[in-house]
Amino acid sequence: MVNFRNFPNFIFVWICCCIEPLICCQGTTQCNILAVLPSVWKSHYLFGRHLMRQLIEQRNCTVTIISAYSTKDTIKEEYKQNGKLQEILVEGLLNNWLEMGMSFDIDKIREKSILERFTRLMYASTMPVVVISPSGSNTWLHQIFGNPQNAALDPSSFLPYSENMHIWQRCLNTLMAVFEKLTYSFFHMIAQQVVYEKYFEPFCRELPHSKDLTENLSMALINTHPILQYPRAHLPNMLNIAGVHIKSDEDLYLPEILKDFIDGAPDGVIYMSLGANVYGFPIEKLDVFLHVFEALPELRFIIKYEAEEPMLLTKNATSQLLIHHWWPQQAILAHKNVKLFISTCGIMSTVEAIHFLKPILAMPIMPEQHVLANRLKNQGAASLLVYEEIAYNQLLILIREILTNISNYQENLKRLKHLLLADINGVSSIERTLNAIDLILDTQGGDFFKTHNHTLNFWRTALVDVLAILLVGFLIILAGPFLLIRYFLKRSYQNQTRFNDLKRSSSYHCSMLNDRLNINDINRQTVNRRPSSISQNGQEFFIDERRFCGSSTNLHQRRKRNSSNCSNSSSCCLCSSSSSSAPTTPSAKTTTTNVM
Repeated sequence: MVNFRNFPNFIFVWICCCIEPLICCQGTTQCNILAVLPSVWKSHYLFGRHLMRQLIEQRNCTVTIISAYSTKDTIKEEYKQNGKLQEILVEGLLNNWLEMGMSFDIDKIREKSILERFTRLMYASTMPVVVISPSGSNTWLHQIFGNPQNAALDPSSFLPYSENMHIWQRCLNTLMAVFEKLTYSFFHMIAQQVVYEKYFEPFCRELPHSKDLTENLSMALINTHPILQYPRAHLPNMLNIAGVHIKSDEDLYLPEILKDFIDGAPDGVIYMSLGANVYGFPIEKLDVFLHVFEALPELRFIIKYEAEEPMLLTKNATSQLLIHHWWPQQAILAHKNVKLFISTCGIMSTVEAIHFLKPILAMPIMPEQHVLANRLKNQGAASLLVYEEIAYNQLLILIREILTNISNYQENLKRLKHLLLADINGVSSIERTLNAIDLILDTQGGDFFKTHNHTLNFWRTALVDVLAILLVGFLIILAGPFLLIRYFLKRSYQNQTRFNDLKRSSSYHCSMLNDRLNINDINRQTVNRRPSSISQNGQEFFIDERRFCGSSTNLHQRRKRNSSNCSNSSSCCLCSSSSSSAPTTPSAKTTTTNVM
C-alpha cells in the first residue's frame, strides 16, 4: 500500500495531444510533488520523469508519479529506497486516456487507498498546478492559459505554415483557429465534463465544474525554443524549457549489445527513428530504406520501428542492421561513431540531435514537423526528404551528400547548439525551470502571473462589443452632417412648394372674386333696369334686357379679361374696385319689333 502521510503540495499535470487532465492536490509545508504523467508515449513519460529526478537531486523533493510506464533501473531503486520516489503504474492509461484512464480496475485502486484520496486532492482547486508540454504549445494550451493568439502571426500546429504566411494561408489559418476554439469549447470540454462527472461524482459531494479547475493552472513548462519553431508572445507563466531533458554523460547508458554493435562500426552508424507518434510505418517504404542500407555495406544501421506487435532484435551484433521498438536514443546519439540521424523532426529528437551535433535527414510527417524541418534545412543543419516522394535513388543521394559534407553540417549544428542551450545570465535551462517551480511553491501558485482573460467571454476578448460601439459612433459622425443637410434641403423645398401653392391659390381666388363681382354688377344693373313692355293685340309682353347683354361666350370672354387684368394689377382690391365702379358690360341694345 502506498503511504500518503506526506502528500504533495504541488502537482504536475501532463498535457500531450491537447488533452488536459484536471488534477490538484492538498499539501504540507514540505516540497512534496505529485506527478501525473498519463502520456501513452514513453519518450514523453521519460521527459517528465527526468525533470522529477532533477527536483529530487537539486531541490530534495519527494515525488510520487502516476503513469502508464515504470522503469527498472538503478536510479529508481536508489531513490525508492531513500523514500524520495514512488511510482504508481496504471496500465489502463495506455488504452485510452481520453476516457480519463478509468479503464483500469477501480476495486484494486481503491484497495491501495489511491482513488478516494486522489479525487479529493484533485478537486482542491486552490492548490498550485503546473502543466508540462513536451511537444511544444498548441491552440488549446494557449486558450487554457488565456495567452493571446493572432491568426496573422501564429500558425496553427495543424497546418505546415511558418510565421511568414501569404493572404490565402492567413485566411485558412484564421478558419483553423476558429475551428480549434469552437471544438475546444463545444466538443472537448463538454466531453471531458461528462466523463469527469461520471467517474468522480460518486467520490465527491461538491463537484466543481471542470472549467473552474482549468482556470487554476499556475504555470506551463513548454519544450520549445524560438530557433526551433518561431518567436511568439507568451505570458509570464509560460516558460520555454527546451533542452531540459538532456541527460548528463554520467546518465547515458548503452546496453552491451548496442555498445558492441556501434563500436564495431569504424566507418559509422546511421540511426533511424520514426518518433513516438508514428505507428504502422508502411512496410513498402521501410523496404526502400532497407535496400538503400544494403547499398552501403561500410555502414551499420539502427532502426527504431514500432509496429502493432513490437519487434525483437532481428539481427545479432555482428550483422549490419538492428531493429527494435525502443532504443535509448540519447545514448545512441552521444556515441562518436553515429554519423547521421534519420528523423521525423519531432521537437525532442531535434533538440537531442543538435545537442550531440548529429546531422539530420528530415522526413517530416506531421504539420509542425514540416515547419521544423524547413527551419533546420534553411540553417544548414538538415536535408529534407519528402515522405510522399521516398525513392531509392533520392534517398541514396541524400545520405551520401550528408556524409560527404558532414563537417559543414556540424559547424552549423555547433552554432545552433550555442543558441539553443546557451545560459541566460549564467543560468541554464534546467536551473531556470527549477527556479520557476520554486517561485510557484513560495507564492502558493503565483496568482500574480495569471491573466484575467478567463473572466472575459469571446465577445469581450475579441473586442466585438468595442468594435460595435466604435462603428455606431463612426456612423453617427458620418450621418450627422448628412441628416442636417437633408433636413434643411427638405425644409427649403417644402417652403418653396408651399409658397408656389399659395401663389397659385391667391391668383385663383382673385379670379373667382372678380367673376363674382362682375356677375353681381350685372345682376344689380338688371334689377335697377325696368323691363320693357310691348303690347300686341291687347296683350303686354315683358322683354328682359339681360337677353341683350350678350351671349354666354361674350360673358366668358369678359370674365377671362377681368381675371388677366387682376393678375397684372398690383392689388386685387384695386382691380375689384375698378371693375365694380366701371363695369365693362356693354350697353344693352334695344331691338324694336314691328307689330304687324
